[in-house]
Amino acid sequence: MKTDDLMNMLANNAGPAPKALALKSLSPALLLGPLLAATIAISVLGLIPLQMFSEIAVWAKLSYATTLALLGGICMVRLGKPGVKIGLPPRLLPALAVLVALIGAGNYLNTPANEVHKALFGGSYLVCPWAILTVSAPALALALWAARQLAPTRPVLTGAACGLMAGGLGAMGYSLACVETSLTFISIWYTAGILLCTGLGALLGSRFLRW
Repeated sequence: MKTDDLMNMLANNAGPAPKALALKSLSPALLLGPLLAATIAISVLGLIPLQMFSEIAVWAKLSYATTLALLGGICMVRLGKPGVKIGLPPRLLPALAVLVALIGAGNYLNTPANEVHKALFGGSYLVCPWAILTVSAPALALALWAARQLAPTRPVLTGAACGLMAGGLGAMGYSLACVETSLTFISIWYTAGILLCTGLGALLGSRFLRW
């Protein structure tokens, strides 16, 4: 019997994995992921000035990253349960992407001409996506470990969900060390960093989440 046939047979005859097991497996990633990301980012770049917490940019970063992390986590848990439909969360991602793009575009269109370059690229556009990917690495490792405790039958999609969750958690931590304040910058370069982590998760999932 081929491996894919065995996986399909098991998936068709298995019930949903217990919710408690899924939450228990995911807890280390959810708790330690942003903490480790923030620790790495702050140890290298330093904490943002406290007055920045009164600005919208910091909370926009945290809200965006948290939403993506939650959607990724929900997708990962559902993909880890044979026989459970993934449901609504993936359908929310395009809507969120459009919303963030519109916010970024609106901010860009209202930016004075002499500040357009800064709004688009800030001072760290070459660093930001790769920094998010780097600080997301612990969360990605923990998310993949959590997925292995479940029973995913679609390893690439499950890995991508792990990467999305980890990228969001990593971006949460990184935002505490990132001084960029342009919503346009956030919509482009934070998204790029989280997408890098999602892609890496899919790649690793295809290798490490196969039965």
